[in-house]
Amino acid sequence: MKDAVLLQSTSPPESLMALNGAIAADGCDGDNEESSSPELEFAKDVIGREGEESSAAAEAVPSDVAITPGKGKTRHKMPLSKRNKVAICIAAAVVVLAGIGGGVYAHNESVRIEEEKAAAEAEQKEEERRLDYIDNLHTACDYILSGASVAENMGNTTLNVWHSAIFESNPSAWDEEVRPYFSTDFNDALGKWTGSDAFQSQKLTLTDNQKTTKELMSQLTDPPTDCEEAYETLKTLYTDYVSFTNMASDPTGSYTSYSEDFSDMDSKLVNDLELLDTQIPEK
Repeated sequence: MKDAVLLQSTSPPESLMALNGAIAADGCDGDNEESSSPELEFAKDVIGREGEESSAAAEAVPSDVAITPGKGKTRHKMPLSKRNKVAICIAAAVVVLAGIGGGVYAHNESVRIEEEKAAAEAEQKEEERRLDYIDNLHTACDYILSGASVAENMGNTTLNVWHSAIFESNPSAWDEEVRPYFSTDFNDALGKWTGSDAFQSQKLTLTDNQKTTKELMSQLTDPPTDCEEAYETLKTLYTDYVSFTNMASDPTGSYTSYSEDFSDMDSKLVNDLELLDTQIPEK
């Protein structure tokens, strides 16, 4: 290596040791002598040169090179300025990583809060929808019950006129409410009844009721989980309600068949309404 000088062992060679011994002996024996031998002068000159070379070699070793004693090996020391730069870089990296980690945590926390907020809002909206659905269920039942009551009254009047025309030839035997439609011909009597203002007014009421109920049913096609059973019963009720109101608005068949069918449908509606009332959840 150019920057590092490997120093040899500090022990002098045997020849130098011998020369040193000679010099030492000469120093002891020749304290009073003014001159020395040529050999002695040569040895001093050699030792002097060796010392100068060792000093020069020591000065040539860079200050940042560590010498391992006894092994003849060198180890570079990193300059202080470089060590400071490395420490700064490491610290900066730690700060950056900490910042990134903090940013990721903050982002995740923000996402979590937003998700919880969205979930709470969705839950609140679903509960509001559920409450509205229950209200609409009750409203639909009210309209069906109202329409069924009108239809029941119309059907019963129709049966009364029909029965009286068949079995009662004396007007005095007819009930007062149906006496205006008296006839010994039931078709004629029924014609008077169905053409009356009373019948037409009730029929118009049923038509409006059916229209409103149909609109309500269209709003109930997507029931909440706890309203699904009630909705299934409501669909059955609605089907029976349409049949019942149509029978009242447009009576057909024989007296016997109409009487039986109308009575059966009336009973079904009552049962449907009672069942539905037990299935609609509490708000």
